[in-house]
Amino acid sequence: MSLSWCNRSPFFNLSLWSFCLRSVFKEYGNAFIFEVVLLHPLKTIKGVQKYGQLSGRNSSIGCMISPKKSEPCWRGGKGSVVGIGFCAKPMEPSCISERANHNCAYFEHNLQLSKDTMPAPCQNCSIREIGLEALSSKSDFYIMTSAKDILSDLFLPALNSNTYTTALLGLCHYSFEPFKIALFISGIDAFLFPFEEGDCEDYKTWRQADKGIKETQTQLKDCDLDTIKALLENSTHKPEAGLKFTKKGNIFRFDA
Repeated sequence: MSLSWCNRSPFFNLSLWSFCLRSVFKEYGNAFIFEVVLLHPLKTIKGVQKYGQLSGRNSSIGCMISPKKSEPCWRGGKGSVVGIGFCAKPMEPSCISERANHNCAYFEHNLQLSKDTMPAPCQNCSIREIGLEALSSKSDFYIMTSAKDILSDLFLPALNSNTYTTALLGLCHYSFEPFKIALFISGIDAFLFPFEEGDCEDYKTWRQADKGIKETQTQLKDCDLDTIKALLENSTHKPEAGLKFTKKGNIFRFDA
C-alpha cells in the first residue's frame, strides 16, 4: 500500500521551510539551534544530508526512517520508545489526567495490575491500548506534548547518550518532516503513523497545540492502530505477567 503522506522530495517541501522559518524564534527553534546545531554540528550536517537522500520509505507498516540506511526493525526492549500525542487523550468522557501533559493515571498507578473497575475514560482510550502493547514489548512509553519537550525528552538523550535507537510514533502528519530531520540527526530508526482525524493541518493549529490548546481529539486509522499493535506484539520480547512502568521525568520507563 503506497502511503502518500511520506514525502519523497523533502527539500522541495515548502511547508517544511515555512515551518522552520516560523519556528526559529520560538522555544523549540531556539533550543534546536543552541542544543543541537551548535553543539553537534557534524551530526547535524550528516543528519540533514541523510534526510535529503533518504527522507523515509513508503511501506504498509508506516513511514520508516532509518539513519543507518538499513531496514528499520522493531525489537522492543532497551533503547526502544513508543510515543503518541497528548491530543489522542479521550474527551468524552474526559481524561482523568487532563489533556496537555505527559500524565496518564492508568500507568502512573499501574492499573493494569489492579482488579478494580477501570475508570470510564480509560476503557476506550487508544493511549492506554498502545501503552499496554509498549509495556508488553518492554519498551518505554511517552505521551508527547510540546516540540521543546520532545526535543529534551527524546531527541537530545538519543543524540547525547544514545538512549533511544528505535521509536514508534503516532503524530500529526503536519509534524512529519520536522520529525524526520530530528530523527536523522539523532540517529533513531523510527516508524511514523499519522493521525487520521483531528490532527493539525497548518502552522497556526500546530502552534496552538504546541501551547497545549487542542479542542479536538486525534485518532489513528484503525488499520494503523492494528499495525502498531502487531509490531509491538511481534517484538523479540514476549509478554509477561506483572510488568509495569515507572515514570521518570516525562517518560514512562519500563521497570525491568
